[in-house]
Amino acid sequence: EEEEGGEEEEEEGDDPAASWAPKPGSLRYDVLTALHALSGSAREQAGVGRDAIVKHARENGSAITRGDDDLALYRQDAVTVLGKEKRALVPLWLQEDARYVLTPEGR
Repeated sequence: EEEEGGEEEEEEGDDPAASWAPKPGSLRYDVLTALHALSGSAREQAGVGRDAIVKHARENGSAITRGDDDLALYRQDAVTVLGKEKRALVPLWLQEDARYVLTPEGR
């Protein structure tokens, strides 16, 4: 006999990306989406500037943050998300000064 739920657990375990992929509606997701939108083949080598990422994420993202009505607070939160990525289990971007480049996992 099959145990109920056993199959479901296997399905969840089949996708290792599920544990580290940013969730839609999160600021990390909005930042990754901004990096995708702003990274072109030529620009990708040099990286995308922090201010451009913050601007794009704020204008196009859906995350609810303490900075929704305050650009300075939003920028602080976004910069924190950008900087913490280096400690992620699977980093989706790398930081070089105030510029960011997608990793293969982030692409």
